[in-house]
Amino acid sequence: MMRNRAVDERGSRGFWARLGIKLAWLTGLILALFLLVDRLIMPALVRHGREAACPGVLGLPLEEAESSLRKAGFDPVLESRRADPAGRVPAGAVLDQQPRPGRVTKQGRRVHLVLSLGVGLSRVPDVRGSSLRQAVGLLAEARLVADTLDLQWRHDSRVGQGSVLSQRPAAGDSLEPGRSVDLTLSLGPAPDWVNTPQVTGLALERARKVLERSGLEALVVSGNGGDKSVVQEQDPAAGTPLVPGSAVDLHLQERSVE
Repeated sequence: MMRNRAVDERGSRGFWARLGIKLAWLTGLILALFLLVDRLIMPALVRHGREAACPGVLGLPLEEAESSLRKAGFDPVLESRRADPAGRVPAGAVLDQQPRPGRVTKQGRRVHLVLSLGVGLSRVPDVRGSSLRQAVGLLAEARLVADTLDLQWRHDSRVGQGSVLSQRPAAGDSLEPGRSVDLTLSLGPAPDWVNTPQVTGLALERARKVLERSGLEALVVSGNGGDKSVVQEQDPAAGTPLVPGSAVDLHLQERSVE
């Protein structure tokens, strides 16, 4: 009985010893396979595991950027295209790249490129009815400029004085950023015009009365204005529409005595 038990114990130790040896061989085999993949297979897939700084290709045309990346051992991939609102990168050039320029990474890695579509167009806002200051602000938000050096003015009873009456280009049109928009401002309702009467040849006092009845003023600009003075010339000429209260320049001469 004791002999059988000893045999069983020796057999059990032998089993575990053989199992340990098999596990050691299996572990060694797995480690060898790992080293084989890490040292031979993976380096072959990523150019032997060499690392290099990713070239900077921002601003370069696509073909030039791809050539530069391939020469450095990287794989360029065109990812997308988008507008460049700042206008720094022309259409067809690289606007962005990943990995970023100068980043050290393994050769063979893909470099994702974003191409510029050029400057994005700005949509002209509707500034009609706005004050000049408001219009300038709205256009600035749209990256446009109000042409304040060449403002146009026109009477209009529907739009208050100083407000934008019309614009060119019209609202909704598209422009390149930085372009100007022409504005016409309202002078408010048009006044009741009066036609300048004919006072040439009249005595000064008579000319004054005629102008006063028309709502205008007489302004002597030449001549002594004596009792014998007559109007030799007037400015503006007869028939010219004027705002009530405007002055008419009178040039006088002495009436000759026969």
